[in-house]
Amino acid sequence: MRGSRGAKAKGGQSVSTLSLVSQESFRLFGLFAQIVRMCISIPQQAPSSRNIYTEDRFRQAFGADDRPSAGEALRDQLANRCRCSQVACLHLLNERVPILKWLPKYKLRKWILGDIVAGLTVGIVHIPQGMAFALLTSVAPVYGLYTSFFPVILYMLFGTGHHVSTGTFAVISLMTGSVVEQLVPAPPALNSSSSEAVEFEAQRIGVASAVAFLSGVMMLCMFGLQLGFLSTYLSEPIIKAFTSAAAFHVTVSQLQSMLGLRLPRHMGAFSLFKTLASVMENLPHTNLAALLISLLCLAVLVPVKEVNARFRQRLRTPIPVEILTVIIATGVAYASSLDSRYDVQIVGHIPAGFPPPRLPALQTVPDIAGDTVAITFVGYAVSVSLAMIYADKHGYAIQPNQELLAHGISNTVSSLFSCFPSSGTLATTNILDSAGGCTQLSGLFTSLVVLIVLLLIGPLFYFLPKAVLACINVTSLRQMFLQFQDLPELWRVSRIDFCYEVPGVKILAYNGPIYYGNRSFFKADVNQLLGLTPERIRSHEKARKAREKREREAINTVERGVANMSFSSDNEFFKSGMIDHNVITGAHVERAKTVNKKF
Repeated sequence: MRGSRGAKAKGGQSVSTLSLVSQESFRLFGLFAQIVRMCISIPQQAPSSRNIYTEDRFRQAFGADDRPSAGEALRDQLANRCRCSQVACLHLLNERVPILKWLPKYKLRKWILGDIVAGLTVGIVHIPQGMAFALLTSVAPVYGLYTSFFPVILYMLFGTGHHVSTGTFAVISLMTGSVVEQLVPAPPALNSSSSEAVEFEAQRIGVASAVAFLSGVMMLCMFGLQLGFLSTYLSEPIIKAFTSAAAFHVTVSQLQSMLGLRLPRHMGAFSLFKTLASVMENLPHTNLAALLISLLCLAVLVPVKEVNARFRQRLRTPIPVEILTVIIATGVAYASSLDSRYDVQIVGHIPAGFPPPRLPALQTVPDIAGDTVAITFVGYAVSVSLAMIYADKHGYAIQPNQELLAHGISNTVSSLFSCFPSSGTLATTNILDSAGGCTQLSGLFTSLVVLIVLLLIGPLFYFLPKAVLACINVTSLRQMFLQFQDLPELWRVSRIDFCYEVPGVKILAYNGPIYYGNRSFFKADVNQLLGLTPERIRSHEKARKAREKREREAINTVERGVANMSFSSDNEFFKSGMIDHNVITGAHVERAKTVNKKF
């Protein structure tokens, strides 16, 4: 009984608890339903206070009529772009005149000696090469000296390549000479001392200066349109092929001067073979004295240039064999009267000083426009390629658009002083780097050497045989002829299989082909992913040298008869990488070389 009463008590208690929970749940549910009805309920009478607008009233109310027109918006945008603060103006000036940026940071004690030695060496080479390349341009040799002076000074102010030497270039001179010969052909007989000869020479240099002026204007227009990126579409094989082919044209064109022949210049298609056939036909009329001079010059120039190339690491400066040959040949020709006794062609009068500034023959612009386009692109391609090669070698960057501005100003301004087109030069750039040049300041000392020759020494080269200049032209093409050594390698290299031979540690993937058009972007992306910036590389080199110095000092400290050597615990710099080419459809040969070289 007692148990049954307890069970009833417990059952009643549970029932009462359940009823309380149910009541509370119903109460909460009702409250929630009331809140939902309040949230979703829509009033029966919603007051409407919307205004009705026509299109004209809407424009007046919200100011649509005050919106500026397309012309006004463009004018305001241009005004904002042209408006700049003092800081922005100084920044723009430093970007457009790079000498204002690098000259205050110039390390006098570290760089001045190398710039002086390299500048003087290149200046000595510029003298014979300038006169020789002037003959390729079909103008008097003195104009080659002018072209070796003014563009060098201007590029020093506006150029970004620290190791680029500008001036006369064989390929550009040959192309310009073809234009000059087309517009101002040589008359059958012309007395070099007559007034007709002076007028004839003025016409020729007027055309050559017009080519330089138009080429400079084209580069300035390309700079205004920011077309510096076009340099990425000029692959190294194309440039090498063009310059190598031009080397054959230059060599064949100089045969008549080396043999002492007076032959008309052939133009148009197959001019190379026409000139060669003309030389072969006139071999019986060879001037033996000129031939002997050419053989002696080649016997001196070729071996010495080979010595300079093979031992350039050991030689403080290259042997200036060109200027030595010019001096000796001039002295011998003067002492033996080669011009009058053996009918050897000589340079003739070289005026001292500078010509007065004058406008080129601008009336010839319609006739030279087509050829000038090719000259402009070749000159820019060669110059930028040289600048990029030596910038990568020394760990800095160039600005292709700024290079357009620099070469555009150089050609435009120089044309006012009787100069023909100029560009970066292969031979003198290599000499500048080998002689220890560090910055563009070396161009100042190069121009100083040419200035001394123009003001004082120039007239002394009156008796210089043209055969000597022809030999200098031919031997200066050594690097272009050596480019043929790349042909077997280009033939053997596979564009796909080479990818599997690249060893490394770090793996990157690039979904696309690698060719000359995107080589710069590929390299920039890889460097960004790996952190291979020029600043980091330079800082690593400084840290490595400091660490090696500490290690050498630690070796010298001996404790208890044993050398105590402490090693740095710094993290090692990135050494190698692997690029996954499984999805790459193809790769250009030069890009393959770049990848193999970098990784």
